[in-house]
Amino acid sequence: MSLQGKHLAKFLGFTIQGANKWKREKAERPIILFLEKYFTDKDLEEFLTTGKVSRLESQKIDDDFKNLILDDHMLHNVKFKLMTLSGGTFKMLEILQDALKDIDPNDDEFTLENAKQRLIDRIYAVEKNSMFKTKAKKEGVAKWIKDYLSKAEVYAMVKYPQTIIKLTSHKEKE
Repeated sequence: MSLQGKHLAKFLGFTIQGANKWKREKAERPIILFLEKYFTDKDLEEFLTTGKVSRLESQKIDDDFKNLILDDHMLHNVKFKLMTLSGGTFKMLEILQDALKDIDPNDDEFTLENAKQRLIDRIYAVEKNSMFKTKAKKEGVAKWIKDYLSKAEVYAMVKYPQTIIKLTSHKEKE
């Protein structure tokens, strides 16, 4: 697909002659190859007029929806796996609840790659405000997370702590 000189010129901030020169030098100007491969003239015009490309905006919505489905699936897995932890002791669930309350899922440094380690670090930092939150219990919860939860499951759990806290609080009352 070939982009018209006038839209390309405006997009790149060049004169039409300058844009046409860049088009002739495609091999030396990878940006032109990129733009021609992934964008139409209509896309450039729309972006210059509105500041967005609507066909790409709908992809963002689709991606957000896919992420919600993935998060929901991961939370379902975590809920199932929590049953194995709750078979041990409810104090272990309390430790998990306390750790989840201490993590800000909106922190820019919180990622899929570091979610597991950050949760484990928070578990070890949970204050021993009762004789039940012992080092051994914290180690048990940390080991459970390492052994039984994937990065994605921990990420979803930290991203939606209220879901897990509500679930574990409900378990204690049963």
